Amino acid sequence: DKGGFMQCLGIGVIFINLGIILIGRYNVTSIIFIFPFCHLLVIYSLINILNNKKSYLMGLLFIILFNSWINIKTYSYSYKEYLSEISKHINRYNKVLAPLNSEYYFDNGKLLDFRNLHHNKAKGLDFKEYIISRGIEYIIYPEEMDYIYEKTPIYNGVYGDISIFYEEMKKFLEEDCDLIYGFVNSTYGTNIVRIIDQRNWNIYIYIVKYNSN
Repeated sequence: DKGGFMQCLGIGVIFINLGIILIGRYNVTSIIFIFPFCHLLVIYSLINILNNKKSYLMGLLFIILFNSWINIKTYSYSYKEYLSEISKHINRYNKVLAPLNSEYYFDNGKLLDFRNLHHNKAKGLDFKEYIISRGIEYIIYPEEMDYIYEKTPIYNGVYGDISIFYEEMKKFLEEDCDLIYGFVNSTYGTNIVRIIDQRNWNIYIYIVKYNSN
């Protein structure tokens, strides 16, 4: 029945948010995962209002949408601005190593997430071997990585234990890459929810030297 369906929607929203937190993907773009559920809530709430039944659902819908709106409005930077900065130097068809929150700019299969580094290092593949074997042309390096390394192991849930590849990564950036651009973004410069908009996070764009020849 409709009541059971609405309960399923509510449970779905709860478990999606729990899942996002548990796998470390909770950031300012993760709201996209609950949009389908919100759309269904809108439709069924309107149906119930028209039928003068279960009007409390409208209250629930209002709370969800209001909370989402507040969260979005509090961010200092828009997602469009963030991607615009990246697009100044990187084509959407280039192969990149970058934070997952930039994925919506790049073509399918072109972005490799920093989280992959932890798993590949555990398999014995060092940072330089990973970059070359995957044909990565650019690296979008967030200052957040340095912050997480300093706080190890507090934020290991974001990218895995970066301490096992951090020194190799910094050496590769210094010796095998050229810094071509940098910008600040207090909102999308970090994936740690508690420190979003707490400071201007630097984001650096490097070109791998074999790609610049």
